[in-house]
Amino acid sequence: MSCTTVFRLSSMMGSPTAKTETPKAVSSGPGDAANARRISVRMRPALPRDAAILAILRRQADQIHARLLPDYFQMPSVPEATVTPRSGPEAVTLVAEAGEGCEEEGRGERGGRGKGHSGPIVLGYVSVRLVDTPANPTMTPRRRAHVEAIVVEEGHRGRGIGTALMRAAAKWAERRDAAELVLTVWSENRAAEALYRRLGYQPIARILRREID
Repeated sequence: MSCTTVFRLSSMMGSPTAKTETPKAVSSGPGDAANARRISVRMRPALPRDAAILAILRRQADQIHARLLPDYFQMPSVPEATVTPRSGPEAVTLVAEAGEGCEEEGRGERGGRGKGHSGPIVLGYVSVRLVDTPANPTMTPRRRAHVEAIVVEEGHRGRGIGTALMRAAAKWAERRDAAELVLTVWSENRAAEALYRRLGYQPIARILRREID
């Protein structure tokens, strides 16, 4: 049996985020012990020049989903060449760039610099979107921020990058008066679920399924 779980994080900036060891939202395990050294990263909004590297990172996430849930996900026969970053007052894509001492890591197809990009290496990204409660008398009015995607380059997982991305997403949302962060994680993605729980996220809904004989 498979299900997805919807998590939320209320009172975002006051939640427990200190000691997190698995920074990957789409991961098959708790992290590679050989990559335990934490990395200093800088956060910034994604730019059009990042579109190619975002597509490489998206494919890494797609591969994990296809492996964990092959009856739901498959790899496209023609992969996307680019992923357009979100931008504007209602949504953003934030990227994590390698800090000092990490500029030579993560090149090539595993991650790094997109075509025409000569700056620091991109090691992960998170996309966030603001959602206001629709006009419905049965629902409590509230502004939420939905984490739509988060991925860390596969050679740099377990090094604090995912945690940094999630914190940056929370700060962005808080500055825009969001009351909480909301995200969805597939039940087979246990490493991601463990990360979210350590960051203070709590489940609010589960989607169940039953195959028809």
